[in-house]
Amino acid sequence: LSDGRQLVVACGQQALSLLELQRPGARRLPAAEVLRNLALPVGTRLNPA
Repeated sequence: LSDGRQLVVACGQQALSLLELQRPGARRLPAAEVLRNLALPVGTRLNPA
C-alpha cells in the first residue's frame, strides 16, 4: 500500500512500513522521495532480487 508518502508492505499477518529504499546501483533514499518517481499500485508484488 502506498499513499505517496509511505510504503507499507504486507508480510503474512503483519506489515512493514519501509522508511528508506535502495534501488540497485543507486543510493538509499527516503521512501517518500522514491514514491514521487515510482508508481506502485496497491497490490503490487515485490519479487526477491
